[in-house]
Amino acid sequence: MTRQSGILIIFLAALLLGGCARATLTNLTVGQQPRDANGLYRVEIIWENDANSVRHETVQPVLLVGTNVFPMQRTALVSNRWEALVPVAADAAGVTYRVRVDWKFNAIPVPEANSKMSKTFQLQIRD
Repeated sequence: MTRQSGILIIFLAALLLGGCARATLTNLTVGQQPRDANGLYRVEIIWENDANSVRHETVQPVLLVGTNVFPMQRTALVSNRWEALVPVAADAAGVTYRVRVDWKFNAIPVPEANSKMSKTFQLQIRD
């Protein structure tokens, strides 16, 4: 086996293993919340990815409400848990939202980007 063949085999194995990685996004937000006087409601997620190649400093989830984008912040105690406050109008019965997580992972010759989009969620506001 030549040196180039060995490098090619290692490269293909890395691609194969990277392709088997699983990214999961779990919504922790309850579907109904009592109306809050300030009109802000907490949305929380857990994002898990079992790929060793993820550059964890690049992980950035965002909350999508219509055309509005709200960056999510990492919680203090759990590194894979994220939260954001979403504004809901005082007369609205709720809000529909999605979460998108963007991240980069190590690849040859340079890091590459990936993302995962959640299904649509509904937060209902109770009076």
